[in-house]
Amino acid sequence: MSICLFPNMGYLSETSRTIEIYKALRKQGETPFVATHGGTYEWVL
Repeated sequence: MSICLFPNMGYLSETSRTIEIYKALRKQGETPFVATHGGTYEWVL
């Protein structure tokens, strides 16, 4: 199953939480995708 995350990237806490969720899904063998319209912390991805 594919899972898509749509973070706003406006806050560092939201961005870091998205990264942790992404890593946890990968560890479980899922295929997560991240789509964003950009934001202050997009560079963290």
